[in-house]
Amino acid sequence: MPETSKQDLLLKDIGIVLSQVTTLANKYKDLGHQASEFETEINELKKEKAGLILKVSMLETEIENIKKQNHTEIFNSLDEEERDDLKSKITNLISKIDLHISS
Repeated sequence: MPETSKQDLLLKDIGIVLSQVTTLANKYKDLGHQASEFETEINELKKEKAGLILKVSMLETEIENIKKQNHTEIFNSLDEEERDDLKSKITNLISKIDLHISS
């Protein structure tokens, strides 16, 4: 009888180990799938980052080009009424500055 008990205990232990191995194998597969999904997401984010870096570079270039433009182009783009309004505002400011300086 003790021989059967040892065999039963051994079979039970083997069953437990087999169950644990199966569980670990399933977890390993799940982690493999998850890692693959993360790699795919990382690659997509790298592509998106490269696109955004390119956009930023283009915008910085555009800003530099705007800064380099002749400032008179801005005033030439105004219509006659806006130019006259701007001239009168500048004249008023100059008058106020003169008044403060002479005081």
